[in-house]
Amino acid sequence: MINYQSVSINYHHKFEEAGIYHIYNRTIQELDLFRNADDYYHFLDKFRVYFHQYVNIVGYCLIPNHFHFIVRIKSTEIILESAILEKTQAASNLTDGQIPINDFLEDQMRRFFSAVSLRYNHLYRRRGALFSDRMKRIRIIDQNKLIYLICYIHHNPIHHGLVANYCEWEFSSYKYYLDLSQNSLLSQEVNTLFESKERFISIHEEFKVEFKRFL
Repeated sequence: MINYQSVSINYHHKFEEAGIYHIYNRTIQELDLFRNADDYYHFLDKFRVYFHQYVNIVGYCLIPNHFHFIVRIKSTEIILESAILEKTQAASNLTDGQIPINDFLEDQMRRFFSAVSLRYNHLYRRRGALFSDRMKRIRIIDQNKLIYLICYIHHNPIHHGLVANYCEWEFSSYKYYLDLSQNSLLSQEVNTLFESKERFISIHEEFKVEFKRFL
């Protein structure tokens, strides 16, 4: 398996129709973004509120101080139809043709992170920025790299010593890939990507072995 971590990367690709992106960020000073199950579920619910109309989620993983999503941007037609219902200036500018899809989705991201930060700071009695840097988003154009990154984000809880096996972590898409009917967040795209449940499992197990060789 190729070690894509060694490749030089542009961390801020523009969002474009039908593009697949790896989106991720971490908190400032390794602060725990998720302190309990409610924090995880709230984050996923908010992501759904701001983005389910505009992206298909290919995979995700949340661990205490950072998160990963892999998403495919929906068609321009679908995005425009959904944006009409948004009560924001960016949505109005998009539907009027004044800004591109990238600018609108960046505004959605800004609103999403603001909502998460406001709740967190209020709940845990703190002030200031919650995230350490500008959100990273990398366009994925190679299917092998997409498979690698899905395995990589699912492996995060194992790599960080939170669990020993993929299925033990509640807040990733791994176990939901095995039964997509159990999670409305996920795209059915995985069926064509991995071909079968058995192949999905075997590729992840291979990744676990290969990952150790790079440590």
